[in-house]
Amino acid sequence: MNKKILLKPLLFTAFLSVPLLLTNIKSDISSAAETRSIFDFKSLLFNISTCEDTACYDLNQNNKVDVFDFMRYKREAYNLSGTTTEPTTTNHEPTTTTPTPTTTPEPTNTTVTIMTTPEPTTTVTTTTTPEPTTTTVTTTTTPEPTTTTVTTTTTPTPTTTPPPAQTQAPPPPVTAMPDRKIISNMRSILQSPELPTGCEATGLTIAINWYGYDVDKVTIATKFMPQMKFHYSNGRLIGADFITTFAGDPRSNDLSYGCYIPCLMTTANSYFASVGSSYRTTNLTGTELTDLFPYIAKGTPVVVISTPELRTPVTGDSWYTPDGRRVTWQRGHHCMVLMGYDLRKNTVYCADPMMIRGIVEYNLDEFRRIYNMKGKNAMIIDTGSITVPTATAAVGDRIKYTGYIHSASEPCADGPYVSEVYTVTHIHTDPSLPYPVCVGNIGWVSRDALKTNIPTYGNAPSGIVNNGIYNLRNKQSSKYLNVDYGIDTNGTNIYQWTKDGSVEQRFRLENNGSSYKLYAMCSSSGTNRLVTAAAVSSGANVHLYSPGLDSTQEWVFNSLGNSEYTIALKSNPSLVLTAYGNSNGSSSGQMGNVYVENYNPGASSQIWYIR
Repeated sequence: MNKKILLKPLLFTAFLSVPLLLTNIKSDISSAAETRSIFDFKSLLFNISTCEDTACYDLNQNNKVDVFDFMRYKREAYNLSGTTTEPTTTNHEPTTTTPTPTTTPEPTNTTVTIMTTPEPTTTVTTTTTPEPTTTTVTTTTTPEPTTTTVTTTTTPTPTTTPPPAQTQAPPPPVTAMPDRKIISNMRSILQSPELPTGCEATGLTIAINWYGYDVDKVTIATKFMPQMKFHYSNGRLIGADFITTFAGDPRSNDLSYGCYIPCLMTTANSYFASVGSSYRTTNLTGTELTDLFPYIAKGTPVVVISTPELRTPVTGDSWYTPDGRRVTWQRGHHCMVLMGYDLRKNTVYCADPMMIRGIVEYNLDEFRRIYNMKGKNAMIIDTGSITVPTATAAVGDRIKYTGYIHSASEPCADGPYVSEVYTVTHIHTDPSLPYPVCVGNIGWVSRDALKTNIPTYGNAPSGIVNNGIYNLRNKQSSKYLNVDYGIDTNGTNIYQWTKDGSVEQRFRLENNGSSYKLYAMCSSSGTNRLVTAAAVSSGANVHLYSPGLDSTQEWVFNSLGNSEYTIALKSNPSLVLTAYGNSNGSSSGQMGNVYVENYNPGASSQIWYIR
């Protein structure tokens, strides 16, 4: 018989049966966004022969490919929810009806357990959990409800849907961190000239002093800091690992490098133990820069490793440790004390042992870049609770204030940010006022500004004898500080002039313990008038004047190495003695004149030699 004649009625019958079979699962797929037409299904049915292994379409593993496989194929291909109830066949083991049917699945196989009831009315509830998935179909029969459960498990160990998550108590409230905080009475100390490579010991001393301990940088560096000088052995340069031990001698520039936070922690802990203090250090290395700000907000300074003026570090010298390890130093290394931030201005504030102006403002992003490059090295002094030193200053005392000046002692808009020395002119007794201290009659500041009297800036120049008589030569012009024609009158201009050996170029340097006064030898043999700034402001002229104006007559020398110094006003160390140009000066001209100007690192017009 012609095969085509036989095939036509069979196909016709098969296609007529498909809608009837689909009726049973209509409720399963009716919610799907995508459904196939009878013609699409016909195409799938005939294209099955394109699969080399028909078993790949036997999705329910009943050893034959039938319409239920294609319905499951469609559901999986289009990510349709719902479960198709498939009838039992002679290829399955007979099912057993029990109140709670369960089947233990084999790995990577699917076992289907069915309970059937006549003409059910179906309500479908689907619960899905990620890897593995348990699907439950609940079928209710009316008038006598019966439950049919189909459990499909695709892993060796069946899982159940976990109970709803319990409502957890909300986390404790987080206190909002202020956008700006500056520890306003931080005292900065210069590392030079005693510790040319001792920024770490100096920075640590700044932090220790903040907690009221009276110890100097040299004591910290020489008595408590682990250090190791370099030596040669079998042709190798041997030195410290610079992590736990300072490599070199912080008092020297020769073969001296530095150290990192672990060494500083040992140093601080040794000092605290020696004075019977329970204070210890906490290592914050690895902490993101902005995650250090909450410590600042609570008034806790953070010792950090950075680079001088945020220069990009580069690979430096190498040597061997005593145990045979080869280590390489990173050139560009500096220690500072992070003591403020301003998120609105995108800046941070540091007490910088290298900078004459003491408190330095840096761009936050640039500071973070260098901080990250240096390994995010940071530490704090852990007191258990922050204890700020008691107030010592009173009305009439001079204090170093760093922060914002307010126009009133009540909360108000900020005035200018300053970092200068002021005289305390008034203190409110009302403890509730946020800004009770008036400084210099220019504005009001917080009470913590009283916790540090005027600090000592600079140190005695090397080899200088107190009350010795010296010449001061400018590096840029090679000319000497000179009183105009040696005239002994207040207001006589001081400028630079070619060396001539005259008395008008000679000055007596009197050390009062924390600064110098520069007496002109042309005035009563160095007893009557001094080198004086006309004002404590950038651009102010320098002239001769009688004693009594301390804020404009006290100077500090800050070593830059190689016998080079800046000469700054003690009342504002950012203002340094500066010569204009290379010409000889005059009584009233600009060229060759000497005045005070904001410090500009590297400017040779601000560098002086003492002869």
